[in-house]
Amino acid sequence: MHNPIKTKQIVRNTEAFRGTDWFFTSKGEPRGYIQPESLRELWFHTGTLCNLRCPFCFEGSGPGRMRLECPSEEDVAPFIAEAVELGVEKFSFTGGEPFVNPHMFAILQRALQLRPCLVLTNGTEPLRNRLHQLSALKESEHPLSFRISLDSPDPETHERGRGKGNFKLSLRVMQELLNLGFKVSVATLRDPNGGDFQERFQAVFREHGLPADIPVVAFPDLLPPESRPEVPEITEN
Repeated sequence: MHNPIKTKQIVRNTEAFRGTDWFFTSKGEPRGYIQPESLRELWFHTGTLCNLRCPFCFEGSGPGRMRLECPSEEDVAPFIAEAVELGVEKFSFTGGEPFVNPHMFAILQRALQLRPCLVLTNGTEPLRNRLHQLSALKESEHPLSFRISLDSPDPETHERGRGKGNFKLSLRVMQELLNLGFKVSVATLRDPNGGDFQERFQAVFREHGLPADIPVVAFPDLLPPESRPEVPEITEN
């Protein structure tokens, strides 16, 4: 039997770095919350360093940007161990660009001994340059998969934010990952007009010799850091 999630301890830890104002709405009512039942997936942030300068990045990541430093294997080890005690089913990693973090391979080696892992990546040079290392992880106890960021099935739209040539590069890296036996999926921006990109992505995949059934996960625009969008305030009542 796994240890229960200690909600009160989570709240106390949060108070230490955020204060208590966020426990209440602008009208002073207690905010609503969801009582956690189990820890299924634990996400790690690998730092805000990135090789790209995407103007829309909701993390504000880019070259030389150290708002969040790159964690080492030693930094994440106690959290991995605690999550396993809580019954976690999967570890996931995002950045920044995870493969700019010099410790990423060692982190994955440790995590893959215990649970399946997913890495969100832009699928460009930092990942491509480490494919020879990553191939060794196929022998790990648990599987490793990758989710590649493609902002649109249209190359020009994608490269407007991520740089010329990076659309085809990411597709080539996807093919290389598949050739190595890894599973891949695509993260994209949700069409603000409500359109469905799935068929257009399938056409792109076929054109570049990739399986048409690669999963595509669409996300809303999460906005850059310090954005203050108006959102509904959910209360306990």
